[in-house]
Amino acid sequence: TSEPCSDQVDGCLYVSGGTLPYHIWVWHWTASSDVLPTVEFDADGNPVIDNAEMTDVFGWEEGPNTTPVYVRCAEDIPPGWYLVLVVDANGCYALLPVHIPEPNTLEATFEITNQDCDQVDGCLTVTGGTMPYHLWVWAWNSPLTVIPNVIFDDNGNPHIEGAEPTDAIQWGPAISPTDTYVQCAEDIPPGYYLVLVVDANGCYVLLPVLIPDNSGFDVDLTVTDVSCSGQNDGSIKVEVEGGTPPYTIILGDMAVLSDEGIALFENLSPGNYTITVSDANGCSKSLTVNVGESEGLVSNLEFDQYGEFACVDPEGGTAPYSISWYQLGSNLGLVGGACVYDLPFGAYMVTIFDVNGCMSQDIFFIDEPECAAGEAYVDPGEIESGETTVFSLENYYGSDFQWQFKTDIIDWVNIPGAMDPVYNTPPIHSSSDKVIYVRAIVECDGETLVSTVAELKVYGNDDLMQLAGSIEDLHLFDPDFRKSELAVLNDDIVSLNFGVTVYPTICNDWVKLDLGETVKLEKEVSVYSTFGTRVFSKVYNDQTTLIELASSEWNNGMYFINIQVGDQIQTRKIIVQH
Repeated sequence: TSEPCSDQVDGCLYVSGGTLPYHIWVWHWTASSDVLPTVEFDADGNPVIDNAEMTDVFGWEEGPNTTPVYVRCAEDIPPGWYLVLVVDANGCYALLPVHIPEPNTLEATFEITNQDCDQVDGCLTVTGGTMPYHLWVWAWNSPLTVIPNVIFDDNGNPHIEGAEPTDAIQWGPAISPTDTYVQCAEDIPPGYYLVLVVDANGCYVLLPVLIPDNSGFDVDLTVTDVSCSGQNDGSIKVEVEGGTPPYTIILGDMAVLSDEGIALFENLSPGNYTITVSDANGCSKSLTVNVGESEGLVSNLEFDQYGEFACVDPEGGTAPYSISWYQLGSNLGLVGGACVYDLPFGAYMVTIFDVNGCMSQDIFFIDEPECAAGEAYVDPGEIESGETTVFSLENYYGSDFQWQFKTDIIDWVNIPGAMDPVYNTPPIHSSSDKVIYVRAIVECDGETLVSTVAELKVYGNDDLMQLAGSIEDLHLFDPDFRKSELAVLNDDIVSLNFGVTVYPTICNDWVKLDLGETVKLEKEVSVYSTFGTRVFSKVYNDQTTLIELASSEWNNGMYFINIQVGDQIQTRKIIVQH
């Protein structure tokens, strides 16, 4: 009773006549002869059959109601010969031989029969089902993970969603026919296919088939790119596996005959190359490969037009990088890493090498700055009487400097000793609040320039003597003017006079300050660059009279050291040269 395309066997037993109830027994039987065996009954009425083994594999269940016929059915019965005994209420019996055949399942297999060079042949074998068979083929674009469903239209034509019908596989009978249904095809293009076999009952099987891309051997290429831009040190290593040696390996006008299937092509420039490999059977394969070149080494040079700095930020090539700076006028090397600072005007060159020896080189020019007086600044801009402040000049260019001041009472007056771009004032004493205007006079190439004007607000000390007219204003920057008066007001001041020795004045890694004698008051040491940038500041609260500063951390150039002890400030000039 099985369905036509089922892979299992089902069946039903029909009994009529005799007297109910019926009893059913089943034995495995070897069917060694065409004569049914004899049924014997033992003393308890149980049936016995020699050379047969009782079994319950049928698992009878009540069949459809076909009264007065008695029906019992079984599913998925194992194949073989059986004896079915039916005994009625009166002991009458019938012995029925039953043969369960192997399921006639439709099956299909595909076998590649030839992979010679670039040709693939194969055969389809079909068993089971009911002939005649019908075949369809679809092309499938990607490897199958799930076999797709086949849909039949009203006319019985099959369709597979996402697959394309193809005639790339041309079937024909096998050269050596057998009792099995075999169809073969030659020179099948590589790719994935779905082969559908449908028998006369409409039973079908869908078979995935992979046709490999076969050239008879495999070629592996190892490419080494050109190390530096413009070089020709690239290479291609060819390794052949499979096929039949010897191999002929060709690149352009270069050819290698190799039994091992290995060839190395060197001294190649960047570009595309075609490698052709042939074996002893005449099978050949061609591959195109690109020999590239490392990304060019680029310095990314940036520099200030007037030499405040010059820096590179290398990229490309292969790190780490080696950087060298040169002043072309003197052909001297400069000390620096990615940056150098405070460059005099002139021509310079920076050379960069990467780890492969690739080089980048740039030449640049530092202009002599145009003469400029710059902008004057005061920091802090407000002080109490008796405090100090710092005048600084920025964005200037010149050779000689002179700071000047004026008030609402007096006109511009030179400040004694104030002849550097950064000037630390002495304590400024005033008996009343006042505004002091300051500026710098800059000499450059015989030209006298005047900076912008900055303001300083001084809050007066009522304890100081009020002086008539312009006398007080003229002496604002004279630390000795009110010395006696201040000594009376502050008897805690110890030794306003002190000497400072700075050495060496042209230094490399360190510079020392010798104050000469022990000073009881605290000391503040500050260092400024010629651009007015403070690079060091520290307050010493102990009895130290010998101070050592680490100049190794400062860039090459001129610096001003200010030493303040109590109310007195002294300034010294040094040059740092690494």
